[in-house]
Amino acid sequence: MNTENIAKDEIAKKIADLRDKLNYHSYLYYVKDAPEISDAEYDALFRELQRLEEENPELITPNSPTQRVGAPPSSKFEQVRHKYPLYSLDNANSGEELMEWYHRLRKTFPEPQPIEFVCELKIDGLAITLSYENGRFVRGATRGDGVVGEDITVNLRTINSIPLELFPPRIGNIKGHVPEYLEARGEVFMPIASFEKLNEKRREAGEPEFANPRNAGAGSVRQLDSRITRERDLDIFVYAGIIEGNSTPSTHWDTIQLLQTLGFKTNPVSKLCKNIQEVIDYCNLWYEKRFELGYATDGIVVKVNDIAKQQELGCTARSPRWAIAYKFPPEEALTTLQDIEISVGRTGAVTPIAHLEPVRLAGTVVKRASLHNADEIKRLDVRIGDKVWVKKAAEIIPKVIGVDIKKRDPNSMPFEYPQVCPECGTPLERKEDEVIYFCPNFAGCPAQIRGRIEHWASREAMDINWIGESMVRQLTDNGLIHDPADLYALTKE
Repeated sequence: MNTENIAKDEIAKKIADLRDKLNYHSYLYYVKDAPEISDAEYDALFRELQRLEEENPELITPNSPTQRVGAPPSSKFEQVRHKYPLYSLDNANSGEELMEWYHRLRKTFPEPQPIEFVCELKIDGLAITLSYENGRFVRGATRGDGVVGEDITVNLRTINSIPLELFPPRIGNIKGHVPEYLEARGEVFMPIASFEKLNEKRREAGEPEFANPRNAGAGSVRQLDSRITRERDLDIFVYAGIIEGNSTPSTHWDTIQLLQTLGFKTNPVSKLCKNIQEVIDYCNLWYEKRFELGYATDGIVVKVNDIAKQQELGCTARSPRWAIAYKFPPEEALTTLQDIEISVGRTGAVTPIAHLEPVRLAGTVVKRASLHNADEIKRLDVRIGDKVWVKKAAEIIPKVIGVDIKKRDPNSMPFEYPQVCPECGTPLERKEDEVIYFCPNFAGCPAQIRGRIEHWASREAMDINWIGESMVRQLTDNGLIHDPADLYALTKE
């Protein structure tokens, strides 16, 4: 045999062994949160694999751990037709509606037939589907309209908790075979800590902040440049799987356990419930405890456990009859309106912002809230010093929704919306049939000048490091810059 071929076979075996080790340790770290080796040891294995692949590029495969780093930007996402449709879920917005759904089930399965349920936290993220052939990740797509989604495979490869290759399932000491074809369904999300870190970074860079983790996560997954997705620290929980073949589990719970053994990350707080009372108890428990979690959740998904029962119940045109999403009621709190700030943006748009006495709402301390525009202030008749109701639905930016008139100071005065720009004193203008006031002083308004420079330096534009809101303010206040072009004339002195 040719010695060169022998050497090449040995290299291929070494590469395969390194990939197996890295996949295993990545699973322990990102999925099980139980690493067996140090970061330095993992990095050494990774660098060895990287070196061997660079020396033998013909042995690089799409599912190698080295390929998670992201690919060059794409011009667009291709559409992909789902092999199996992804249905929406009907909502239950109260305990009464949840029980109505249960009573509909009982028309098909009357007492005393038992009905088991699986309860799962409803993750506020982006629904995706992952396709595997002979244990290898071949395609990932967004839900889209349930029939056609977008192919985001390259981006999903960058998420460490998504397995690129599946582990063979084990029954005792007997190793089984990975399914020939498997489709996993999951929710990609951005952990709250990552969301806060990202928004802090965007503030420093003078970029607009994301409203909530869901928007940040969904936007990160759908980046045309997968290297940006890689930087965003996304995660996933897999909540369902379709396995082709005769040896598929008979219950949803057993399907979840099988997905775990294959290497998927599932939510450890999901619960198998023996009856509807256990479902109600689970919903009440997590309504109180959800703010202890490191991710956003806006409800509970309740599913009939028995797959035979699921098949008998079937689906409507848009949703399965055997599952429902119980939505937590939106959070509201009463606090004091301390001031109303009039903010001027880079386009001259003037926006009122409520400054509030700090109040805990949906797991965070809220100090500011949106008042939208002058018409909204007038409609609410909101006044400085009022006790106001603040609402935060699905962890979005809080907004003032009402005033407790009974607690109003009788000497309070209606808020007078400014007629001149608070930054430059120019009379404000309002176009016919529009609700927003504008400052027309495009060239001279300091707020607009700062906003344009901040936007110019932002990631979406020229992506200039270290030029954020505070730096731009220092430079403009000291007369060093007046427009984006001045940035390029700055010297060290």
